[in-house]
Amino acid sequence: MIPKAQRKLEAFKNTHDEAIETIKRFMDEPSSMNELVKWLLTTDASPYGYLTEDCRGMTSSAESLAQLLHAIHHAVEDDGEITFVTVKGQPRIVFANRYDEYFMGVVLDSSEKDLNYHDKVEVLDITPNEFGRVYDEYIAQRTKKCFLFDAARHSLEFAISNYKHYSCWNDSWVEEYNSGDH
Repeated sequence: MIPKAQRKLEAFKNTHDEAIETIKRFMDEPSSMNELVKWLLTTDASPYGYLTEDCRGMTSSAESLAQLLHAIHHAVEDDGEITFVTVKGQPRIVFANRYDEYFMGVVLDSSEKDLNYHDKVEVLDITPNEFGRVYDEYIAQRTKKCFLFDAARHSLEFAISNYKHYSCWNDSWVEEYNSGDH
């Protein structure tokens, strides 16, 4: 191999290995964000739902996730420039102070601004370690609603076959559908 290319590849490997170690450290050390780190590593949720436009790609590689974790750590431990909100009920992590005048510009993505969702934003009073649980509850409720809709529109069998594989699946949804309490 060409020596210069070999050095560059070795530098890439070192950067990747350092990022993995950073992620492990943030996950393993008890802190105000280690549960959030574990959730980020295990969730099936799309970052397009829980992160702002500028951060959505930051869960796709070790290096970018390490950067995201550094940003969260800096915001939580140093300057407080992190806020947890809901936009139309969907929880989101925002790197901005809720009292800053540009806050809504950070919270809302371009399509939400066009739809004037400013009045659909609520600030959550939660810690970073609570975010994953809150988001999972949101996903479970949204998935249950879709299940019940599909069961009513198509059939119960159709809905079960399409939703049973979701990690938030709950057999009580079938009971709720059968009881008519939906």
